[in-house]
Amino acid sequence: MNRSFPLANSYGYTHMLKHYSLLFIGLFLSFSVWAVSADVLYQEAGTLYQAGKYDEAIKKYEKIVVEGHREAAVYYNLGNAYYKENQLGKAILNYERAKLVAPQDEDVQHNLQLAQQKTLDKIQEVPQLAVITYWQNFLQLFSSSSWGNFALVFLWLAFVFGAIYLFVNKMKWLSVVTVLLTAISLGILTLAYTEYSKENCSEFAVLMSKSVVIKSAPNEKGDVLFQLHEGTKIRLVDEVGEWRKIKLADGKVGWVQVNHLQRI
Repeated sequence: MNRSFPLANSYGYTHMLKHYSLLFIGLFLSFSVWAVSADVLYQEAGTLYQAGKYDEAIKKYEKIVVEGHREAAVYYNLGNAYYKENQLGKAILNYERAKLVAPQDEDVQHNLQLAQQKTLDKIQEVPQLAVITYWQNFLQLFSSSSWGNFALVFLWLAFVFGAIYLFVNKMKWLSVVTVLLTAISLGILTLAYTEYSKENCSEFAVLMSKSVVIKSAPNEKGDVLFQLHEGTKIRLVDEVGEWRKIKLADGKVGWVQVNHLQRI
């Protein structure tokens, strides 16, 4: 019998293969159980919501989020449940999180606007340059995962054209197309990373307290500049200990303690 490897090594490779196969199967089963568990919780939460048991539905949705499922539908339904419970700050927080994941979802945008209309602070946004607005709108056309998929498509096309150039026909235009597709893929990958950073480390937060005073300095001795209320969206620009420097859409800045807010 012709063997490529000695018997001992063959056994070692077989043993290693079985080990990794079992590991893969275990991971797959764990993921499947995890997914099924989240799906069951989601269905239970929906049933509770329809029955008007919003507080119980909130607990189910929050558990799904804690387990790592950060889908727009979960945040959207969680926002709806908090809205029904008159917890405006948490409702807006979760609508904003849903918007990060699905920026073009009309239902999310509609409910977010409804909730924002109930906030006490009516802040006039300072107009920004049109080019910045266009750029932000362009980034929000797709989620980070969608941008990543587009990048993979272009990278795959670059690989195909590169393979044809190397092994089939070394026509110059094939190499040019390969380089161009690779550059496009890298560019889209940059967009995906930018959007991913926004989705997972937002620079914005929502005030959770019914009312809070904004100070001129990061301490209790700072002068009171103005007052804000639950549900107001703020931008985080700096931090000192338990204090966060915030900036409003109208340009006002000040300091607030971190326990009054929650990052989107």
